[in-house]
Amino acid sequence: MLGFIAEVSAKMGRRDEALKILAQLQQLAPQRYVSDYTFALVNLALGENEKAIAWLERAYEHRAGPDIMFIKLDPMLDPLRGHPQFERLVAKVFGSTENKSPAQPIESKSIAVLPFENLSREPDTAYFADGIQEEILTRLAKIADLKVISRTSTRHYKSAPDNLPEIAKRLGVAHIVEGTIQKSADQVRVNVQLINAQNDSHLWANKYDRKLTDVFAVESEIAGKIADSLQAKLTSAEQHAIAARPTQSAAGYQPYLKGRFFWNKRTGDDLKKALDYFNQTVAADPKYALPYAGISDVYQLLPNYSAVAPKDCLPKAEIAAKKALELDNTLAEAHNSLAYGLVQRFEFAEAEKEFKRAIELNPNYATAHQWYSDSVLSPTERLQEALAEMKRALEVDPLSPIINADLAVAYEAVDQYDEAIEQFHRTIELEPGFYKAHLWLGNALAVHGDLVAAIAEYQKAEKLSDDPGIPAGLAWAYAALGNKKDAAKILDQLQKRSKYQYVPAAIFSMLYLALGNKDEAMRWLEKSYQDGAGIDLQGIRLDRRMALLHGDPRFEKLVSRILPSNVLLAGTALIPDKSIAVLPFENRSEDKSNAYFADGVQDEILTRLSKIGDLKVISRTST
Repeated sequence: MLGFIAEVSAKMGRRDEALKILAQLQQLAPQRYVSDYTFALVNLALGENEKAIAWLERAYEHRAGPDIMFIKLDPMLDPLRGHPQFERLVAKVFGSTENKSPAQPIESKSIAVLPFENLSREPDTAYFADGIQEEILTRLAKIADLKVISRTSTRHYKSAPDNLPEIAKRLGVAHIVEGTIQKSADQVRVNVQLINAQNDSHLWANKYDRKLTDVFAVESEIAGKIADSLQAKLTSAEQHAIAARPTQSAAGYQPYLKGRFFWNKRTGDDLKKALDYFNQTVAADPKYALPYAGISDVYQLLPNYSAVAPKDCLPKAEIAAKKALELDNTLAEAHNSLAYGLVQRFEFAEAEKEFKRAIELNPNYATAHQWYSDSVLSPTERLQEALAEMKRALEVDPLSPIINADLAVAYEAVDQYDEAIEQFHRTIELEPGFYKAHLWLGNALAVHGDLVAAIAEYQKAEKLSDDPGIPAGLAWAYAALGNKKDAAKILDQLQKRSKYQYVPAAIFSMLYLALGNKDEAMRWLEKSYQDGAGIDLQGIRLDRRMALLHGDPRFEKLVSRILPSNVLLAGTALIPDKSIAVLPFENRSEDKSNAYFADGVQDEILTRLSKIGDLKVISRTST
């Protein structure tokens, strides 16, 4: 326990206090067991990386305790990763006998469309090359017999790269499409080739010189030739889908491509630019369905990337999605967007129908698999289905940071804690600047008792984003550590912030609960419900930070409004055999000031148990 206090003190900047406790530990060590791993963590918290590694090596040499076996997963050791001496130690601990899962076989009818190189002299035509690539990809994605990688995973690569086999392996595909675009006034030239990435052979290539008004025919022909080359089986509906001409207006098509170009950037400012371009497209061709789907997609995402409240966006998103479907009921994007809006109103059964229809129309639409998983299957507690669906999303978009992070959340929901932590680290390795991965990793660590490591992740996220969920997570961790003064200070800051920026009411509920005020926690939950913030409430039963409200009649009544019993599976109430709660230890010391010690022993036992993947362990804040 002293080691834990020293570590926390160091993390919070109280270095002298941490050094004093460290000296006490060193004096105690000859008389009573203090693990080498504990000394390593305290030294690491003090910034003494070399000493920390030396203590870890001692832990390995002495084979004292099981902690050293967590060296590869323990997030508290992240500052040492990449240090040559530390990596050599990891290799020694695990040796060369570590079991590795066999590589998944690559499907023969799998393909990635790399970004097309823009050869145009006009500098502002990058959107056009991106748009042609995305349109060809979208047409191919509607063919169920093909596995087509999403644009968010291919955008990392340039066209005509030198290492095609390596790229194909990383994306999990057998074939690559690459090409160039040259646009001048109303003329366009497209060069495209299909390559077998496994042996670098060219299966098909062609060059198209056409007027801009013929660009849809070019996209259709390219998609058709690729499907033929891969011997894909097409239904009549799929043949119609890849041959469709979505608009008769060439003037309207270009602002649509610009809208998607900015929508894909996923920032608040870029989403507003996208909205403007989609509206321009509608003005040019009011019967063009895709820009309405784009408008809906913008309004669905705005609350996540700006200070706009969901209640100001979601009705507009629904109107736009319905208009898109009125014009073309085969648009997967519109069905997906409509489904997401239905979830915000807690209409899970109708939302599920729309998600399934979106996936039927476009089996390779990663966002449909992702949103279906985390906004229907997970909230309705079909957790294994949710995990499988998120894995499917990752198959077709393997380099998407948000889908990688969502997969980690799905692992945590089924109590695969070690897999969740590993998946969060993979996400951060993929995109170090993706703040949500740090935020959600912090949440996972916090509810499993690794509060010091959680605080470190929140602090990393804070440098990357001003999302109010980050200081909220930090405050929750402080409260769980007993530092309610700093937690209350952050709560006050968020309340002031909410006067000029949208801060979800559910955040205030969580923090009041952490500070022991159930009445205020419930009041803010009710406010969230009245605000129509379904995005914040849909997973309320699964959020371990709200566990202290479980059983409260007010909470259960609210849950029944959000999740009626008919949407929950009967089997979700089954209690796992290997599940455990560690209750607070009774302090029988004569000195009542030693209460911290009883709490600390309970917390240490709980923390060690929570590292065992085969156990479901309830966090300290719930016990």
